[in-house]
Amino acid sequence: EQLTNLDKKWKDIFFGLTEHKATGIPTIANWNDINKELDTDIMEVQQLDLSPFKGPFATEIAEWNNNLLNISSVLEEWNKCQKSWIYLQPVFDSGDIAKDIPYEHKKFKMTDRMWRDLMTSLNNNRNVKYNCSVEGILEKLREANMNLENVEKGLNQYMENKRKIFPRFFFISNAQFLEILSQTNDIKKLKDTVNKIFEPIDNIEL
Repeated sequence: EQLTNLDKKWKDIFFGLTEHKATGIPTIANWNDINKELDTDIMEVQQLDLSPFKGPFATEIAEWNNNLLNISSVLEEWNKCQKSWIYLQPVFDSGDIAKDIPYEHKKFKMTDRMWRDLMTSLNNNRNVKYNCSVEGILEKLREANMNLENVEKGLNQYMENKRKIFPRFFFISNAQFLEILSQTNDIKKLKDTVNKIFEPIDNIEL
């Protein structure tokens, strides 16, 4: 009965999607809810596996254990990939930064295409178990995360080099610095960030 209920339950667990403002691409919003159900069910199945009475259900229990652990691995990589993509997308949407680090830009664009296709496909079927069981999805997400980690390393080195040229950039966070670097053609927005670099100065005239 527990295994039957498990099957019914995971047929009704879906990704909750929200639209990414800048691109309109769907992003997953209900990670906590999914992981809460997943953790509970992994514990339940592992307890069934330890039961001396599992006999005729042993194969089915083992299958569910593998399925749930696979879902856990896929979701971990998927969540990591989404966070990295959301962080890096506006950076490489800016032509200013992209032309300065073309290698990282090319790497990001490759992963960006895969990510957009993956997330758009969720509009056809949002079921979590189904999407986490697609052949090759775990390897695809791991490769994407490796690419994005390398992109982020290159971006951090780029910011470090800029800070060495103008040390006052060390006084602001990476997010603020990236905002400045991506808006070098927007004088009004640049003026708005001046006081973050030079605290006593509220405004400048250009």
